[in-house]
Amino acid sequence: MRWALRFTELEEEVDALPHGLKTHVRAAGKIFAPTHIVRILVARAILGRPQLLIFEGILHNMHPAMRETILRRLCSKEEPWSVIFVSNDPNLTPHVDRRIMLN
Repeated sequence: MRWALRFTELEEEVDALPHGLKTHVRAAGKIFAPTHIVRILVARAILGRPQLLIFEGILHNMHPAMRETILRRLCSKEEPWSVIFVSNDPNLTPHVDRRIMLN
Protein backbone atom coordinates (compact mmCIF):
# COMPACT_ATOMS: atom_id res chain seq x y z
CA MET A 1 0.00 0.00 0.00
CA ARG A 2 2.85 2.37 0.77
CA TRP A 3 4.14 2.17 -2.81
CA ALA A 4 0.73 3.32 -4.12
CA LEU A 5 0.77 6.27 -1.70
CA ARG A 6 4.29 7.21 -2.84
CA PHE A 7 3.26 6.78 -6.49
CA THR A 8 0.44 9.31 -6.00
CA GLU A 9 2.45 11.63 -3.73
CA LEU A 10 0.13 10.94 -0.78
CA GLU A 11 2.46 9.27 1.69
CA GLU A 12 3.35 12.43 3.63
CA GLU A 13 -0.26 13.63 3.76
CA VAL A 14 -1.47 10.27 5.07
CA ASP A 15 1.33 10.10 7.64
CA ALA A 16 0.32 13.57 8.87
CA LEU A 17 -3.24 12.41 9.67
CA PRO A 18 -3.98 11.90 13.39
CA HIS A 19 -3.80 8.10 13.11
CA GLY A 20 -1.96 7.74 9.80
CA LEU A 21 -3.38 4.95 7.66
CA LYS A 22 -5.75 4.00 10.47
CA THR A 23 -7.49 7.40 10.46
CA HIS A 24 -11.24 6.92 10.06
CA VAL A 25 -12.51 8.80 7.02
CA ARG A 26 -16.20 9.45 6.47
CA ALA A 27 -17.71 9.98 3.04
CA ALA A 28 -19.15 13.35 4.08
CA GLY A 29 -16.02 14.40 5.94
CA LYS A 30 -13.90 17.36 4.89
CA ILE A 31 -10.49 15.87 5.64
CA PHE A 32 -9.37 15.79 2.01
CA ALA A 33 -9.40 18.35 -0.78
CA PRO A 34 -10.80 17.25 -4.17
CA THR A 35 -7.29 16.83 -5.57
CA HIS A 36 -6.45 14.48 -2.69
CA ILE A 37 -9.57 12.45 -3.40
CA VAL A 38 -8.54 12.00 -7.04
CA ARG A 39 -5.09 10.84 -5.94
CA ILE A 40 -6.66 8.41 -3.44
CA LEU A 41 -8.80 6.99 -6.25
CA VAL A 42 -5.72 6.55 -8.45
CA ALA A 43 -3.83 4.87 -5.58
CA ARG A 44 -6.77 2.52 -5.03
CA ALA A 45 -6.92 1.72 -8.76
CA ILE A 46 -3.23 0.79 -9.01
CA LEU A 47 -2.95 -1.02 -5.69
CA GLY A 48 -3.61 -4.47 -7.14
CA ARG A 49 -1.27 -3.81 -10.09
CA PRO A 50 -3.96 -4.47 -12.69
CA GLN A 51 -3.18 -5.23 -16.31
CA LEU A 52 -5.49 -2.48 -17.55
CA LEU A 53 -6.43 0.94 -16.16
CA ILE A 54 -9.17 3.08 -17.69
CA PHE A 55 -9.52 6.73 -16.73
CA GLU A 56 -12.40 8.88 -17.91
CA GLY A 57 -11.71 12.53 -17.18
CA ILE A 58 -10.86 12.01 -13.50
CA LEU A 59 -7.37 13.51 -13.75
CA HIS A 60 -8.60 16.87 -15.06
CA ASN A 61 -9.26 18.13 -11.53
CA MET A 62 -5.67 17.84 -10.36
CA HIS A 63 -3.13 20.63 -10.02
CA PRO A 64 -1.22 20.73 -13.37
CA ALA A 65 2.21 19.88 -11.93
CA MET A 66 0.84 16.98 -9.87
CA ARG A 67 -1.20 15.81 -12.85
CA GLU A 68 1.93 15.69 -15.03
CA THR A 69 3.78 13.70 -12.37
CA ILE A 70 0.96 11.17 -12.01
CA LEU A 71 0.51 10.89 -15.79
CA ARG A 72 4.22 10.32 -16.31
CA ARG A 73 4.20 7.57 -13.69
CA LEU A 74 1.00 5.95 -14.93
CA CYS A 75 2.31 5.82 -18.50
CA SER A 76 5.81 4.66 -17.62
CA LYS A 77 7.02 1.63 -19.58
CA GLU A 78 8.25 0.23 -16.26
CA GLU A 79 4.70 -0.28 -14.99
CA PRO A 80 2.90 -3.59 -15.58
CA TRP A 81 -0.33 -2.11 -16.89
CA SER A 82 -1.79 -0.63 -20.04
CA VAL A 83 -3.69 2.65 -19.66
CA ILE A 84 -6.67 3.94 -21.58
CA PHE A 85 -7.67 7.59 -21.18
CA VAL A 86 -11.12 8.66 -22.34
CA SER A 87 -10.62 12.38 -22.74
CA ASN A 88 -10.70 15.37 -25.03
CA ASP A 89 -7.55 16.80 -23.42
CA PRO A 90 -4.71 17.29 -25.95
CA ASN A 91 -2.21 17.49 -23.05
CA LEU A 92 -2.42 13.71 -22.71
CA THR A 93 -0.87 13.17 -26.15
CA PRO A 94 2.80 13.30 -25.03
CA HIS A 95 2.11 10.57 -22.48
CA VAL A 96 0.56 7.98 -24.78
CA ASP A 97 1.90 5.76 -27.55
CA ARG A 98 -1.29 5.73 -29.55
CA ARG A 99 -4.24 8.08 -29.81
CA ILE A 100 -7.64 7.24 -31.28
CA MET A 101 -10.01 10.09 -32.09
CA LEU A 102 -13.73 9.49 -32.39
CA ASN A 103 -15.80 11.96 -34.38
